[in-house]
Amino acid sequence: TQQQNLLALGIHFPNGIVRKTWVHGCPRQDDIKIEEVLQKDDLELAVLSAYQWDDEWILRKINMKRTKVVCVVQAETEEQKAQMCANVPPNIRFCFPSMDGQVNCMHAKLQLLSHPTHLRIVVPSANLVPYDWGEEGGIMENIVFIIDLPRLPNMQRIAMGEITAFGRELMHFLEAIGMEEGVKASILNFDFSRTCHLAFIHSIGGSHSGTDWR
Repeated sequence: TQQQNLLALGIHFPNGIVRKTWVHGCPRQDDIKIEEVLQKDDLELAVLSAYQWDDEWILRKINMKRTKVVCVVQAETEEQKAQMCANVPPNIRFCFPSMDGQVNCMHAKLQLLSHPTHLRIVVPSANLVPYDWGEEGGIMENIVFIIDLPRLPNMQRIAMGEITAFGRELMHFLEAIGMEEGVKASILNFDFSRTCHLAFIHSIGGSHSGTDWR
């Protein structure tokens, strides 16, 4: 069946779903662990955005020998940016959203997880710390939205004029936070057709001009 074929490709949530985050010691029912979110065995690119980080913890959840990582983090000075970029493996890069203007807090929680067969888009209420994901004594129940978008066949790319409203707002968000061009271009390799019933709601720090606020 189609559902079985999707599962074989690692595509578990083609229509989008909401799950509670796992909590250690609690019965498992409609919950999900961070390892199940990441699907690290064939994870090629992970764009990770959060307000709070436990760097060593989250990198242990990823196969750093095969996965490129882009960390979207807050840094208010060039010195802070330089410190973060120093002494990290070459497959870890950073995206520093603008801290200009009245809104200067980078609080967005988002994961873009690129696999050979699909792009997993994750919007959690949890930061990238073990406590928020039920580990190391964490008992807080967070919520995570997940949708898996199949990769388009034969190296196809979707045109911006054909992408859904969900996809357009995701791209607008990535542009506004200063995401690198290669990552933005790679997003267009996936099928957004099953996001027609969804909206990507966001707020962006920094200063905005003209009609951008709309």
